This record gives sequence, structure tokens and C-alpha cells, in this order.
Amino acid sequence: MRGLVALVTGAAGSLGKATVEKFLADGIKVVAFDKRVFTESSKFCKKDFQVFSYTESAAEFFRKQTVWTEKKTKEPQNAFSTLFDSFSNEQFTGSKKKIPKSDFYDEQQINRDKLFADEEPQTQKPELESLTTNNETYFVGQSADNCIEVNGDVLSTEDVVKALDSAKEMWGQLHIVVNCAAVGSSVLIYNQFADRSMGVEIFEDVINTNTKGTFNVIRLAAERMTGNDNIDSFGRGVIINTSSSFSDSKSGSAYSASCSGVDAMTLPIARDLASHAIRVVTVAPGLFESDLISTRPPQNVLRFLSQLNVFPKRLGKGEDYAHLVSAIVNNQMLNGLTVKLDAGLRFPF
Repeated sequence: MRGLVALVTGAAGSLGKATVEKFLADGIKVVAFDKRVFTESSKFCKKDFQVFSYTESAAEFFRKQTVWTEKKTKEPQNAFSTLFDSFSNEQFTGSKKKIPKSDFYDEQQINRDKLFADEEPQTQKPELESLTTNNETYFVGQSADNCIEVNGDVLSTEDVVKALDSAKEMWGQLHIVVNCAAVGSSVLIYNQFADRSMGVEIFEDVINTNTKGTFNVIRLAAERMTGNDNIDSFGRGVIINTSSSFSDSKSGSAYSASCSGVDAMTLPIARDLASHAIRVVTVAPGLFESDLISTRPPQNVLRFLSQLNVFPKRLGKGEDYAHLVSAIVNNQMLNGLTVKLDAGLRFPF
């Protein structure tokens, strides 16, 4: 693998960052591409998880989702409703004290309010600051000779071409593309407590980034890979996409549609590029310690979710994803399929 050149989108996130660092450790040159800045303080951007509207705080959104009234049927309608129903009071609150069901859901709201107490309504994207400062590097093993940081949007042809051209100008070729750029969505089609339906703009935004953005990077990268030398036991290139193995859970219609699109186009694109010796594989992670999940539900919820795995009983880590990506790059027989990386996870709801 040493001497190959890779482009990693969504490189500021946990999966992308782990992949970049694995590549650097293996002697692969990397173009790290992300719309976010490459600093720890901006690793997670709440615009990346559209669980609330752009003009209200997360706390206010959840308040609308779970408000308890006598006029409505007493069925919680938030994204984790079935999950919370399955919790004992001790599991959720850490207390053995028995509390009425209505108080239990009040306790939910207290926990959510604490979680998002410091968030302010956001009506526009924050201005991007400079990249790394004080000569610090974002990736372990990063140097000026082995890694280039490029800010841009996967939906922008101009931005993607800029990243691809950076690889060619610096190292002459591009052999590997790993698509990690994604946004999430956990919104009900209709919320009876807020008395509103899910906005179509949320659906469009998730589909655009996760599916259209992935395709945009594939088509532009494949064009450049066709000019590579055909390396024995490797070919001319490999493209690795990211979907999800838990996208069919409640309130995940937009996210599910976007991931299904990525899964569905994997084999057709692999067939299109077979004559050019370019492979295409998709990885479908389960519950990982990623930007899209780790900062949203309370930690008790995440611990419970990890118990749904067959084995091991933990959330996946970026390193788990990066090791699989490395194995795909090295194994020429992996092509045209989606690999589940989920410890046997299957949601019961």
C-alpha cells in the first residue's frame, strides 16, 4: 500500500479522521477533504444532524417532540420513544426509586434540557475559522509531505475537482477514495405533539449530501483513476463508500433513503468501472462513536443501544472502520458489495 494516494471526504469527522490516520501510518499519501475546519473544537457541527429546524434550539425541538398533555394520547412520539418504553427507571435515571410513567417522561425532558442547555438558536452557518493554528496538526502522523487539508463541499464539483487536482499536483496520481461525508436525520413524518409534518427540505438535504454528494465524488475521481497504471493485485483504483446498517429505525426515513441509495448504486458502478480495473465497495457501520450519534442521545441510551450488538457489546470506534477500509484496499476480491460493520446489530424497533 505504501506510495498510494487517497482522498478521504468527511475527514474532520471521527470515521474520516481514523481512516486518514490509518492511511498515514501505512505510508499512503492523503488529501483530507471536509466542509468543516480541521480542529477538535469544530469536529461536530450541529448542522450535520438535522434533528431540529434551523431556527430553533435542540432543547426547544425536543420539548415540542415530548411535551406531555392531557389532550393528546399518552404515546411519546420522539425518535427514541420505543427505546425509552423499554427502559426501567433505574436504567434511564440511575435511581432505583419507582416513579410514575408521566414523571418518567418528565425526567426524559430534564435530561434533554440539561444536554442542550447551552445551545442557542442558530439561523445561519458559523463562519469558518482558519485551519490548524500554531503549527498544530489535526491528524496523527501528519506532515506537509504526506497530507493535504482541503475545505470544500462534496456537492460542489468545483470543490471536489480542487481536492482531486491537489492530489495530482502533489503526488501525480489518485488510487483510493473513501467517502465518509454524511449528515443525519431523526425526524418523524408527522409529529402529533408539534402538529407538523417533516419538512421536505430536511429530506432533500440528507439525500443531497449522502447520496448525490457521494456520487459526485465517485464520478469525478473515477475519471482520474482511469489514467493510473494497472498495479498487480490492486488495479487502477478502489472507491469505498459509507452507508449504515441501522438506517431503518423509527424516524429515519430520510437517512434510510440516502443510505439505501448508496448501497443500491454500489454494484452498478462497480460493473461500470470493472473494465478500468477500479473496484467499488460500500461499508455499512452499525452504532459507532461517530459525530452523528455520540453527542445526541444521553449516555445511558448509548450504553443500552450497544447491548443490542451480538458481540462485542460496545459502540464501534473509528479505528474499527479504518481497519476494514485498509482490508478492502488490500483485498482485490472485495468488489461490488456492501459490508456490514455492526457486530450483528439488528434493531427490534
